[in-house]
Order: sequence, then structure tokens, then C-alpha cells
Amino acid sequence: MADTIENGNVVRVHLIGRVNSHDGPVFQVTDEAVAKAEGMVEEGKHQHYEPKLVIVGRKQVIEGIDEALVGMTVGEEKKVEIPAEKAFGKADPKKKMAMAFPEFRKRFKGKTPRVGEVVELPQTKEDARIVNISQGRVILDTNHMLADRPVYYTIKVVEKLAGEDALMNAIIEQRMPGIPASDLKINKAGNMLEITVPSQIMFYQQSGFMMYLLANELQKEFSQYEKVRYIIDIEKPKLPEKPADAPEAAAATSTDKPAEGVAADASDAPAAEEKKAKKPSKKSSKKDADDAGADAPDEKKE
Repeated sequence: MADTIENGNVVRVHLIGRVNSHDGPVFQVTDEAVAKAEGMVEEGKHQHYEPKLVIVGRKQVIEGIDEALVGMTVGEEKKVEIPAEKAFGKADPKKKMAMAFPEFRKRFKGKTPRVGEVVELPQTKEDARIVNISQGRVILDTNHMLADRPVYYTIKVVEKLAGEDALMNAIIEQRMPGIPASDLKINKAGNMLEITVPSQIMFYQQSGFMMYLLANELQKEFSQYEKVRYIIDIEKPKLPEKPADAPEAAAATSTDKPAEGVAADASDAPAAEEKKAKKPSKKSSKKDADDAGADAPDEKKE
């Protein structure tokens, strides 16, 4: 049947993972309705639920789910019990380590250890659970928290994506999480695959390494493409429009009278100053007259 799932198919599936039994506590869920029913949705916290994209047989999910998907059909729902060996593995004693309390605080920047807390090891970037604190030592375990335990899954096939483009988009979506497929443009030109990505890729940590891994995986899956070229699409930012200039104050009209002693306009200023300079004051006129009389020669009497 066309809708029967086989290895290599690209599917979207809803998963509900539980411990202890099919009615036990939920540790994984992709369906928002189930998450709400289980009280896992926190108010005010952004939580995203959607069917998981899986390329069957590529070890993108635990082995037990990969095996259960083969032979299922679109719309089918199945409950499976998965043993530890095909779930999160058997616990490895070598993955436990002891660390002196002062050394722990030094490595984790003064952090106080608490049992049950998960920390990231600085060197390997592995998650480690604090399982015990005793006699001045902190016991860390890097085994999966569900190691040694069977798990119980409800699997529902929502969609099967067919064709080369579907597989290509699935690989890109998994390698570039957070970037919608609609924001990517793929152009196939002979032996070259050209991928246009939005400028936000530049703000991702290790974006260059991420693009390298994606190109490597695409070339491995689609051997006809010998080159992968990336184009980063950067649009010119739109500048804010300038606000309209404020209207200038209305100029004084010809009927406006200038203030007393002030020239009507700039062209009248020199003439006014010259006129003012020519008009002597009364005090200076009297003084000049007296000086003139004193300097005049006496008339000779005959």
C-alpha cells in the first residue's frame, strides 16, 4: 500500500512517552491537547507542540519507535512497550563520576550542588544528573535518566511526505531548527544545490558548522549534487520616514509697525545710524559754541 511506512520514508508522528505503564507519568509528548490534559502546559511559558518529523530508520528516534513505525499506515495509532535495550539503553557504571565538593564549585562557577539537578559538563557538554552528595563528594551520572527502564509509547502517524523534495526539506528542517521551511529557497542547477537562507542564520551559534553539516548530509543522501552553495538573503533595512517640517512662523506684514528706534528692515539700518550720528546733542552744541567764542580774535577798535 502507498501509505504503508517503510525505512527511509519521511513521516510526521505524534508521540506520547510514559514510564511504568501506558497510564503512567508522561515524560514526552508532541500533542498539545494531551499535554494540557496531563497538566504539562505552564501558563505564561512558551511551549511548542507539533508532530515530530522522522526519517524512518535513521536513528532519529529510539530504536523501538523506528521498528514500530515500519508497516504502520497514515492515521494509524499504536501502543508499544519498548525494553530498555531498545529505548534509552542499559546504565553504564563508567558514566558515573565522583567530584570533590570544592572542585565541583570551581568547575561550575561557585554553584551549590543539589540532588536531582542536571548540570552540563564543561568539557564534553554532556548532561549529568547529581545523584548523591556524601562525605564531601558530589556523585554525577551521565547515563540517561531512563536508562535500565522500559518505556511505553503511543505512536500515531499523522502524515507521510513523498518525493525528493520532502526528504530534502526534512533534512534541512532538522539541521536548521527554528527557521521555517517557507523562509528557505532551494534551487537545483545541474550538479549544484543552491540554498537561500534568511539573514537570521548569521545570529545562530556555530552557524557555519551547522551549514557544513547540512551540506555534507545532503550530498550523502543525494549523490548527484557535487556542490552546495549558500546565499544569505539580507534585505536593505527600511529607514523611518522623515516627519513633515514644522510650518515657519508667518513673516511680519508691511502694516506691522517697527518698534520705536528700530529700523523697519536691515536696509534702513545704515541710514538710520548715519542720521543719528549727524544730529548733535543739545549739550555738545552749546559747548561747541562756547569754544568757538573763546577762540575768536578780539575786534580792533578804531
